[in-house]
Amino acid sequence: MTIAPDEDAIAGISGQSAQYVTESIGVIQGIACLYPENNLREILVIDAGGNLKALHGFDVDNASSRELRFWSKWCHELDVKLDRAREAVRLGRVFLTKDNLSRLNVLLTDSAEQSMFKRWLGANL
Repeated sequence: MTIAPDEDAIAGISGQSAQYVTESIGVIQGIACLYPENNLREILVIDAGGNLKALHGFDVDNASSRELRFWSKWCHELDVKLDRAREAVRLGRVFLTKDNLSRLNVLLTDSAEQSMFKRWLGANL
């Protein structure tokens, strides 16, 4: 995790280009679970949900070759989406641990907020 000041704000104050030091204060694991492409609702409900309902009533014996090709391709794509969903859940399990999230406490500057965050972690994880 790297914290850097707003360069434009510093440049405006000092009248020169901003200079700052980057200091690593910790590593948060699994944060990729929060990326938009790992949205489980999008992967499982929106992308897959509608066609699952259509597949439920699909008659394989009376389907045309075109329909069979469509569903074969869709089922392969579903396998890929399920793999993505599994990976997103795995990342979430890494991210949502007490040890991992406790590293965020250093970002809080107010001692009352730090205390509240520690209590929340203790009660929820």
